[in-house]
Amino acid sequence: MYAIAASTLFQSCRDYPEGFSAALDFALTADEIYNLYNNAPCGYHSLDPDGLFLRINNTELKWLGYTRDEVVGRMRFIDLLAPQSRDAYRRGVATLENRGALRDTELRLRRKDGTTLDVSLECTAFYGDDGQHVSTRVRVLDISDRKRSETGLRDQERFIDRVLTATPDVVYVVDVQTRRNVFANREAGTQLGYTSGEIAAMGEDVFERLIHPEDLPRIAAHIMRVLSADDDAVLPTEYRLRRADGVYRVFASRDTVFARDESGAVTQYLGIAQDVTEQRTAERAIEEQTARLKDFAIRLALQRNELEEANRHLHLLASTDGLTGLPNHRAFQERLQAAFEHAVATNAPLSLFLLDLDYFKQYNDAFGHPAGDGVLRAVGTVLRNAARPEDTSARYGGEEFAVIVPGAGPEEALCLAEAIRCTVCGIDDPNRPISTCIGVSSLAPGMTSASTLISDADAAMYQAKRNGRNQVRHSGL
Repeated sequence: MYAIAASTLFQSCRDYPEGFSAALDFALTADEIYNLYNNAPCGYHSLDPDGLFLRINNTELKWLGYTRDEVVGRMRFIDLLAPQSRDAYRRGVATLENRGALRDTELRLRRKDGTTLDVSLECTAFYGDDGQHVSTRVRVLDISDRKRSETGLRDQERFIDRVLTATPDVVYVVDVQTRRNVFANREAGTQLGYTSGEIAAMGEDVFERLIHPEDLPRIAAHIMRVLSADDDAVLPTEYRLRRADGVYRVFASRDTVFARDESGAVTQYLGIAQDVTEQRTAERAIEEQTARLKDFAIRLALQRNELEEANRHLHLLASTDGLTGLPNHRAFQERLQAAFEHAVATNAPLSLFLLDLDYFKQYNDAFGHPAGDGVLRAVGTVLRNAARPEDTSARYGGEEFAVIVPGAGPEEALCLAEAIRCTVCGIDDPNRPISTCIGVSSLAPGMTSASTLISDADAAMYQAKRNGRNQVRHSGL
């Protein structure tokens, strides 16, 4: 092309000097056209009737990785085609010869480095004066990006189709305005026991026809939440669907916005649902079992409390004197032993009182045992009120009582015992005055047994009796 333009310029300058300026303008225009041809964004080449390259622009050469010398006059266009495109090219050549033009023919070229390039051809045939085919001009468009996009789209569609086919979940798309399902995958029929024909016969409102009537208000409220949801929001809900056998199954779904109109309003939402009937049945069974276990645990706790209360009551009965409410003889022995061991271990004072009511046998004989029991109860009350918090008052047996006095030495113990004696004497009895003898003993160095305290207090009490009764005596003073 450039040689033709130069030859024209030379001839114009020789034959018509006055036209030099016009010829120069033409040459400049031809040069620009040549540059445009060579560096166009698409490929250009020309072929002879046998398909041999006559011309090719730089753009196409760059795509293919060849030099012009390697291509022009040496290679046929079919030599550059990938094997899978050659048959299509031969069919295209036949069409070109019949029609004189060929449009949008997609082929795959093989570059010099062995890689391939997807292209689309637009071919125009040129004929001589005798009607013979002399050349073909071809425009080549690189459609690799489009092909990759189409391939990616097909792969994506295939992937989605495979997922929808293979997933064990029910997938659906609901149109908000018509409230109908515009899509439901095969699993919808499989899980519900319907054939594809039965599903198709139900129409687009298949789910609405199968949802339990009691669940429709909840689904309506759920749809309202979807209408105001963001695009990335996923909203869960549950409902029951009727199987082909008439049994309702529980489905848990997660719905999200799928499409909006130009104003941004939700027009469709997509959902994925799972059959959770067995799971919900198991959860209810677990909840019921848990409730039964809680009820059993409560009953068991109540029974345990009742048993513990009964045991405490039995222990109290076993360790308490039924008449006076004071600890009985056995409880007294246990507490005296514990107080003795503590006093010995800590080198602390410890004293013991033994009380015997004066002439109590004669009192019972004269006024009867009920009256005598009244006196015993009154003495028990005196001891309970007179004792300090750390003291232990007990019924020793019959008309005898005992008081364990931790922390009290001989002198302090005598004072406490005297106060008790005076209080006993103050009992208001309708039959006769009440008095008592009190024997006091205290822990002494070298004492090894709590029974020694008892025997010493008992000896002091009998000394008080021999000395006229109604008095206090200490074994060591």
